[in-house]
Amino acid sequence: MLVQWFRDFLKTDEAQPIRQELGLDDDALPINWITRESLALCRSDLAEHIELLDESEMQELANAIGDAQEQFYQMTVSTVLSQHFGIAEPDEDN
Repeated sequence: MLVQWFRDFLKTDEAQPIRQELGLDDDALPINWITRESLALCRSDLAEHIELLDESEMQELANAIGDAQEQFYQMTVSTVLSQHFGIAEPDEDN
Protein backbone atom coordinates (compact mmCIF):
# COMPACT_ATOMS: atom_id res chain seq x y z
CA MET A 1 0.00 0.00 0.00
CA LEU A 2 2.81 2.39 0.84
CA VAL A 3 4.57 1.52 -2.42
CA GLN A 4 1.44 2.33 -4.43
CA TRP A 5 1.02 5.63 -2.55
CA PHE A 6 4.63 6.54 -3.36
CA ARG A 7 4.17 5.65 -7.04
CA ASP A 8 1.06 7.81 -7.18
CA PHE A 9 2.82 10.64 -5.34
CA LEU A 10 5.74 10.57 -7.79
CA LYS A 11 3.29 11.29 -10.61
CA THR A 12 2.10 14.55 -9.00
CA ASP A 13 3.37 18.04 -9.76
CA GLU A 14 4.53 18.40 -6.14
CA ALA A 15 6.94 15.50 -6.65
CA GLN A 16 8.59 17.04 -9.72
CA PRO A 17 11.66 18.27 -7.76
CA ILE A 18 12.01 14.81 -6.22
CA ARG A 19 11.81 13.14 -9.64
CA GLN A 20 14.50 15.51 -10.89
CA GLU A 21 16.73 14.87 -7.87
CA LEU A 22 16.35 11.10 -8.27
CA GLY A 23 16.95 11.30 -12.02
CA LEU A 24 13.50 9.98 -12.85
CA ASP A 25 11.23 11.08 -15.61
CA ASP A 26 7.49 10.49 -15.64
CA ASP A 27 7.81 7.10 -17.34
CA ALA A 28 10.81 5.65 -15.50
CA LEU A 29 10.55 4.28 -12.00
CA PRO A 30 13.19 2.15 -10.31
CA ILE A 31 12.51 -1.54 -9.84
CA ASN A 32 10.50 -2.06 -6.68
CA TRP A 33 9.52 -5.70 -6.95
CA ILE A 34 11.10 -9.04 -7.73
CA THR A 35 9.89 -12.62 -7.60
CA ARG A 36 11.40 -15.55 -5.81
CA GLU A 37 11.32 -17.41 -9.13
CA SER A 38 13.43 -14.78 -10.90
CA LEU A 39 15.96 -14.82 -8.09
CA ALA A 40 16.12 -18.62 -8.13
CA LEU A 41 16.65 -18.61 -11.90
CA CYS A 42 19.74 -16.48 -11.40
CA ARG A 43 20.99 -18.39 -8.35
CA SER A 44 19.52 -21.87 -8.25
CA ASP A 45 22.09 -22.80 -5.60
CA LEU A 46 20.30 -20.37 -3.22
CA ALA A 47 16.73 -21.51 -4.00
CA GLU A 48 16.13 -22.88 -0.50
CA HIS A 49 17.31 -19.63 1.11
CA ILE A 50 15.29 -17.54 -1.34
CA GLU A 51 12.08 -19.40 -0.45
CA LEU A 52 12.58 -18.43 3.22
CA LEU A 53 12.83 -14.67 2.58
CA ASP A 54 10.07 -12.57 4.12
CA GLU A 55 8.41 -9.64 2.34
CA SER A 56 10.67 -7.00 3.91
CA GLU A 57 13.75 -8.93 2.78
CA MET A 58 12.29 -9.25 -0.71
CA GLN A 59 11.68 -5.48 -0.80
CA GLU A 60 15.20 -4.82 0.43
CA LEU A 61 16.60 -7.04 -2.32
CA ALA A 62 14.38 -5.38 -4.92
CA ASN A 63 15.66 -1.96 -3.87
CA ALA A 64 19.28 -3.11 -4.01
CA ILE A 65 18.80 -4.72 -7.43
CA GLY A 66 17.05 -1.59 -8.74
CA ASP A 67 19.87 0.62 -7.47
CA ALA A 68 22.49 -1.66 -9.06
CA GLN A 69 20.61 -1.68 -12.37
CA GLU A 70 20.40 2.11 -12.38
CA GLN A 71 24.14 2.44 -11.69
CA PHE A 72 24.94 -0.10 -14.42
CA TYR A 73 22.65 1.73 -16.86
CA GLN A 74 24.30 5.09 -16.14
CA MET A 75 27.80 3.62 -16.55
CA THR A 76 26.78 1.95 -19.81
CA VAL A 77 25.26 5.15 -21.23
CA SER A 78 28.36 7.14 -20.26
CA THR A 79 30.68 4.59 -21.88
CA VAL A 80 28.63 4.34 -25.08
CA LEU A 81 28.40 8.13 -25.40
CA SER A 82 32.15 8.51 -24.85
CA GLN A 83 32.87 5.87 -27.49
CA HIS A 84 30.36 7.36 -29.92
CA PHE A 85 31.82 10.85 -29.64
CA GLY A 86 35.41 9.61 -29.37
CA ILE A 87 36.12 11.32 -26.05
CA ALA A 88 37.53 10.06 -22.77
CA GLU A 89 35.27 8.99 -19.91
CA PRO A 90 34.70 11.78 -17.36
CA ASP A 91 36.31 11.51 -13.95
CA GLU A 92 33.93 10.15 -11.31
CA ASP A 93 34.84 13.10 -9.05
CA ASN A 94 33.26 15.60 -11.48
